[in-house]
Amino acid sequence: MPMRRGLVPLRLTDADHEYLRKVATLSSEDTRRTERALVLLAYAEGHPMVEIAKEYHVTLSKVRRCVDRALAFGPRSALDDVPRPGRPSRITPEARSWIVSLTFQNPQDLGYTESSWTERLLAHHIRNNARSLGHQSVSHISPGTISKLLAADTPLAQHGPFYEGRHPGNPAIPILHLALPLPEGPLTLLAGIHLETAQVWGIVRSQHSETEFVEWLRLLDKNLPSNHLIEIIVDPAPTHIATDTRAYLLANPNRFEFVFSPTHGAWLNLIENFFAKLINQVAISQPRLRPDTMAQVIEEYLDSINHDPVHFRWHGSPLGEEIW
Repeated sequence: MPMRRGLVPLRLTDADHEYLRKVATLSSEDTRRTERALVLLAYAEGHPMVEIAKEYHVTLSKVRRCVDRALAFGPRSALDDVPRPGRPSRITPEARSWIVSLTFQNPQDLGYTESSWTERLLAHHIRNNARSLGHQSVSHISPGTISKLLAADTPLAQHGPFYEGRHPGNPAIPILHLALPLPEGPLTLLAGIHLETAQVWGIVRSQHSETEFVEWLRLLDKNLPSNHLIEIIVDPAPTHIATDTRAYLLANPNRFEFVFSPTHGAWLNLIENFFAKLINQVAISQPRLRPDTMAQVIEEYLDSINHDPVHFRWHGSPLGEEIW
């Protein structure tokens, strides 16, 4: 059935379609996720929203909200509610962050013969290195616990070699976003780093509201290939899901996909340290600049990094493990 005139089509990759179909057919899946998967599959096939609502016995407003989330944040993120604060896990945020960061790496780079991670191999590596890295809470972790942990962070972990082939034929561009207050004046750095090439894009502004965040999204849209999906790993802060942000994303459907990091996850600190080090180098070398001048200097400095990007290494690991 052709898409009705005036409706924005939802483009699904083969991997997205397979994922939604799996969620829609698994009896063990949460009812809400199953319902949303069916709605998105039907909408992507061109069925009118009114028919979808009648077919699956849901309200029209629920169908619209689900489709809007998919067009704004991506089809997989639309299956779940926007993350909210909850009870902290017994596994510390730092340990969870470290485990997720491991999925970005090739096991062969850490001395293993396998070319991709399995839960058993991850458990073996974590148990052997957790205490030396200060992650005692996972020093006895089991493969089953790793499976549950990664299932909770599935969109995030799918960027690493643990989950391969998500966007065949049209690979997504993984961007890690952060907002970092600067030591000089009331300034904030809004930046993103390409997890595969280590290129960076950033702006320095006096605040971090949805206006500045949308400005940063426009910067990405301008500098990255137009035929690629931009996957942004971002925390579920109010700014990132605000009305203006949603409006911009809906005005540019199928361009961005948001991968929300765990609310209690502190693994972004690893990348914050990287940017903080770069910014401090600028601030120390030119300590008496006005805030507006400092902002310009920092943005020019970030641009210069892209001429010869260098992957960040977390030297807290005796193995010199890379973050990606």
